[in-house]
Amino acid sequence: MSRFIGTYHVKLEETGRLRLPGDMADDFGDTVYLYTGDEPFIRIYPKAERDRIIEALENLPDLPDEKQEWQLRELGGSINEVAVKGKGRITIPKVYRDHGGFEGGEDIVLIGCVRYLELWKSEEAYEAERKRHRERLFTRGRD
Repeated sequence: MSRFIGTYHVKLEETGRLRLPGDMADDFGDTVYLYTGDEPFIRIYPKAERDRIIEALENLPDLPDEKQEWQLRELGGSINEVAVKGKGRITIPKVYRDHGGFEGGEDIVLIGCVRYLELWKSEEAYEAERKRHRERLFTRGRD
């Protein structure tokens, strides 16, 4: 299983194409899976991680739970397959670029999250969200 670590600054071309750094392309093979979710970034999964998520979802109890149904719908409808071209190039479809606020032609940030990667519009966007989450997570119960 691949492990993705580190922070990288990569160029997102105006066409939405970017090159994965180093030998990360080898870790993905010929396909990546993109996911948008609710946060202001794009997740990039290798096939093994996408399969692990789907298996976990398939093993959920079959309950008439509206929240669970919407979670399955959102996740299932938000993951899409994208081909990895020679030398680790992938093209981020416009709907994903719009979700993350990417315009194309800018430098963006790629964060290794151990089992997947995240694409952020900028270092500032990542740091602002990181600060917000750290304050929320680490200041509970101090009142």
